[in-house]
Amino acid sequence: MPLSAPMLVATAQSGARILAFLLLGALGACAREEASWTPAEAPQRVRADWRSESHLVAFPAGAVAPSSEETGKLAYFLTAALRSGEERLALGIPTSGDTQLAERRAQALRRVVASLAPDQPVTVAPVADPRLRDGAVLVTVGRYVVTTPSCPDWRKPSGIDAGNSRMSNIGCANETNLGLMIADPADLVVGQTLAPADGEATARGVRRYREGKVKPLPKDADTLSTAK
Repeated sequence: MPLSAPMLVATAQSGARILAFLLLGALGACAREEASWTPAEAPQRVRADWRSESHLVAFPAGAVAPSSEETGKLAYFLTAALRSGEERLALGIPTSGDTQLAERRAQALRRVVASLAPDQPVTVAPVADPRLRDGAVLVTVGRYVVTTPSCPDWRKPSGIDAGNSRMSNIGCANETNLGLMIADPADLVVGQTLAPADGEATARGVRRYREGKVKPLPKDADTLSTAK
């Protein structure tokens, strides 16, 4: 049966309302999906975390050097703690009391460390620790440890992303490779001090370039044979 004009208008309006309802539902689903994940949840950055372990060395009353038993305990601790060669070793001495005796005890422990790890740098600093009231010295070994991202990371939903945020896995492999290749994790925190540069040699090269007296590259037999 043919529909009248009023019925056609009502049908079109009803269809428009249904379509609008469906569109709103789809947009709401997209918004909920986008809100369920943010790039902050997957920073994809290699991290250097400081880890340390300590050992307390006791001394007999008035003595400068530790007993043979304490020396053995310290040797066992250092053998287990100095593993990678990038450790930092610090001797903590009391902040009060006989500071001169504390300094002499620290120097005695320096010699013990030197006998076990000759190239290991050692720093001495006062430490406010109640365990040092009886004249003990706190030996602390610390190092930076690399923590790589958890790869692969596919936490971001794969549906429509109205915010156009990056993939959760992007950059993960690069950061992991950096963490695996780094020789000293401390370099991720602060760079190493550069050695003094030879400014005179650099200036001579600039002068030769400006004067048209650039030195040619060496042409030895190996280079010529390779070029052929």
